Amino acid sequence: MESKELFEYIKSQLNNNVSKEEIIKILIEQGGWEEKDVADTFVAVERELQNQNILIQKPEIKTVEEKVEQPKIQPEVTGEKSKGKTIPTRLGSLLILLAAVLVIAGVRWYESSLVPPEADDVSNLVQKSQEQREVKKEESASSTAQEFSYGYRIKDDGVYYQDELGGEERKITEADLATFEILNEYYSKDKTNVYCVGVVVKGVELLTFEVLGGTYAIDKSHVFCGEIIKEADLATFEVLNERYSKDKNHIYCFEKIIKGADLLTFKVLKGTYSKDKNNVYWGDKNIEGADPSTFEVLSDLSGWYAKDQNHVYYWSGVIKKADLSTFEILNKNYSKDKNNVYYEENIIEKADSSTFEVLNENYAKDKNYAYFGKKVVEEADSHTFKVLNGWYAKDKNHVYCMWMIIKEADLSTFEVLGGVYAKDKKYAYRLGQVIKQVDSSTFEVLNENYNYAKDKNNVYNYKEIVEGANPANCTAENLEGCEAPTK
Repeated sequence: MESKELFEYIKSQLNNNVSKEEIIKILIEQGGWEEKDVADTFVAVERELQNQNILIQKPEIKTVEEKVEQPKIQPEVTGEKSKGKTIPTRLGSLLILLAAVLVIAGVRWYESSLVPPEADDVSNLVQKSQEQREVKKEESASSTAQEFSYGYRIKDDGVYYQDELGGEERKITEADLATFEILNEYYSKDKTNVYCVGVVVKGVELLTFEVLGGTYAIDKSHVFCGEIIKEADLATFEVLNERYSKDKNHIYCFEKIIKGADLLTFKVLKGTYSKDKNNVYWGDKNIEGADPSTFEVLSDLSGWYAKDQNHVYYWSGVIKKADLSTFEILNKNYSKDKNNVYYEENIIEKADSSTFEVLNENYAKDKNYAYFGKKVVEEADSHTFKVLNGWYAKDKNHVYCMWMIIKEADLSTFEVLGGVYAKDKKYAYRLGQVIKQVDSSTFEVLNENYNYAKDKNNVYNYKEIVEGANPANCTAENLEGCEAPTK
């Protein structure tokens, strides 16, 4: 089963250039995750990253022969450090052959993926963008929430779209800068095209195109939700909210028909929930076993929790063993009853319900342990445990990123700079990992999306050095000065 906590961790580590093998080792050996959960979540993350790569301008691809290099035999690694042994010759030869086959297969797969975005890719982006906005709107109401920004950016050299907080901006290569116009947070247009979340919408009649609200739009012939909704009846189409709509024949969640939904009794609830006389729905999916007559959404947290006469739900999942009479929501991720503490729909096995307290969205503690999500924080002292922000915490002995000890961190000088960045007297860190070659004394984060930083010697985009960028020209007021010089 995929977990949002596990999904976001894997995604952030891959974006941080951590190898797949190292991530798996950390999650299974140190984090205690099940191999199947890790494998399933890796598939979901890689699918999302593949969809994002499809939307990026197609790079130059070398031939297979040019890209395959003879692999070098590396020292055998056992445990955390290499023992300096070499792989036996026969095994080394087999590994070389296997590596070459994998590289060739990988290049062929990559070349096949570099095509214009298909309808499913656009609809996934629309739905993901909407979900991100719901979460960010919720977080913006909190006094401790970070500022955020997303959407379209108009710059001197073109138009860009940013999918999420801290996400990389992608240039809309088809956009005409002189006539470009932003219609809402999803849609925009120029003299030639209409765009939804930065992707060209196919089949639009420009002169009659009109945004109805949120992700929905029409022209003289079609209904759109990032793409044409082929089954929609234009004359009777009606928007119910940013997620749901209907016509004389169907109920829709985004562009998908909710199969079996009853038109006369269908009702939109909070967040992603809806129901009719027969069923309860999460998006376009029927929640098996839910009782529509007693079903109710429990909080305003984008509709994260709900219950009926039989069960408590987190999103579309049943919180097993939850006690209906004593169930209590602590925040959008944590809840408890008289018997257990829950993270999302999962029981936190070691948690003590009577002393459990939430520290922020993902950190919590009780009399015995500290937690990040459903994971026990390694070696944490519960009594002195203190949250620094959404990613970092410390106690009398250690500094932590998520549930893991930062072994290099200096406890007395460690400070959070914002988002995933921190530093101490010796090092700077991104997601708990040391950023190489950084001058800690002059290291600073420059923007609210926490992707640009600098020291006296270099400019950094995430944890990578921006080659050729001059730190003197890179400021919070001039982020374009942080970019690599054009050739």
